[in-house]
Formats: sequence, C-alpha cells, structure tokens
Amino acid sequence: MKIKTQHLMFHRCIKYIFKSVLKTTRTYIYMLIAPIVLMTLVYFLWYQNILKNSRYILITAFTLLPSLFLLFLVSYIICEWRDSVFIKQLKNFGISRFQFISALLIVLFTTNFLAILLVIGYLFFLDSFRHPHIVQTWLFQMHTVDQWMGVVFGIILNILVVFFLSLLVSGALKNIYLVQSINILILVLFLFFGDFFIDLGYATSKATIVLGYFIPQKYLTWIVYMFYTQSEINSYGFFLIVPAIDRNLSFLSIYQPIFGTLIFLGLFSVSSYFAFLMGTKR
Repeated sequence: MKIKTQHLMFHRCIKYIFKSVLKTTRTYIYMLIAPIVLMTLVYFLWYQNILKNSRYILITAFTLLPSLFLLFLVSYIICEWRDSVFIKQLKNFGISRFQFISALLIVLFTTNFLAILLVIGYLFFLDSFRHPHIVQTWLFQMHTVDQWMGVVFGIILNILVVFFLSLLVSGALKNIYLVQSINILILVLFLFFGDFFIDLGYATSKATIVLGYFIPQKYLTWIVYMFYTQSEINSYGFFLIVPAIDRNLSFLSIYQPIFGTLIFLGLFSVSSYFAFLMGTKR
C-alpha cells in the first residue's frame, strides 16, 4: 500500500512539474527561442564554409546545441523553487528529494528532447530555401541504424550531463545572478572548446585539445561525430571529422569519449544530488 501511494505521489509530482514548466515563458525562451537564434546565426555564418568543403558533418554537432540551454532552465527552476512551499514540504507530500530530482529530470528531458526535434525541424525549413540543401545532404548520409542510434545516444547523454551540471551549480549556489553568470561561462567554454567549431585552426591545436579534455562537451560532440562517420568500423571516418588529414585527432576509439562522458556524468549526478540536499536545507 505504501509503495502504491509513493508511486501515485511521484506521478502527481511529475504532472505538477510538467504544468509548471509549460506555464513559464522561460521554458520557451531557453528551449526554443535562444537555440533557434543561435542555430540561425551558426547556419548562416558557417554555411558557405561548410558548403565549400562539403563539411556537412558539422550539422551533427548542431543537434547538440539546444541541450546546452537547459543549463539556464534548470537553474531558473531550482533557484525559483528553492524557498517555495512545495520544495520545503516535499516530505509532507510523501515525496523524497531523490524523487523530486527524478521527476524534474523526466520532465526536462522530455521537454528538451522535443525542443531539439523542433529546432532540427526548423533547420530543415531554413535549409529548404538554400541550394544545395546541406541539412538534407547531412540526413541522407545516415544510412545505418547505428548512425541514427549513435546520434540519439549522444543527444541523450548531452541532456543528462547538462541537467546534472546545472543542478550542481544551482544547488550549490543561491544567488540566481551568480548562477546564471556561471552558466553563461559554461556555455561559452562548451561552445569554443567542445569542438563545435572544429574547422577553426585553434580547435585542433595540441593546447586546445588538452584543455578540451577538461570540458565534458568535447566528449559528447565526438561521440556523435564518430557514430555519424562510423569511425569505429572504418578508420577513414576519423579524417572526415577533422577538416584536414594533418590535423590532430582528440580520440582514436569511440570508447574513449563514452568512458570520459560516463565519468563526468557520474561525478555531476552524485555531486548535484548532495548539492541540492544542502541547498534546500539552508
């Protein structure tokens, strides 16, 4: 009976969070408007370079960009709700903090994944007005189930890493302005050292590669790159990732970025849980 009651309360918690998240305008700003603006800028600023060198592989990394804005939405929710009656009375509602985090993850994972699909759909719409259609070319190069599953796998991992990283920051710090400032810094670091712009000369320098190993996004970007090019099956695929064969490679096996990602994910998830516990007790 107790398990059934807890299960019911957990479902109610998910339902409540879903309603609250969908009601706030911040959700649409962070999940749709901001990613669309960034994707539009990247698409037009990089379009000629990608087209000239047939570098449609970079579109693969673009699919990860919307998940980065989850940083701001998670932090906003945690900082806004931290002192609310709902958070303070979780125990009285029969909901543990672990269940709350799980419910929040389910809601924001679903929201972000759907937003990513919408943003990719927007990219296709944008691409339909340009010739040749580089986004369509990118899509038609995914011939196998492994490629599709690999890209989806990378997106899922990206959402999880960003969620727990944001939960860690917002759980450890109380000032929303400080939290969002740190999130902006994280976003910039992820963008410039996460190999989104791997065609730029700095991205494949030894110093940048070494620094990038401390940036979780680098591992996630390479996961989708390597699955898309099927580098694990054909080593030639590695040289489809970098813009020239004389550039340095960050990884030589798909297991390397996956292992690195799992380490970061483990650290962030455990640390964020305790940070949230301490943050809601203060």
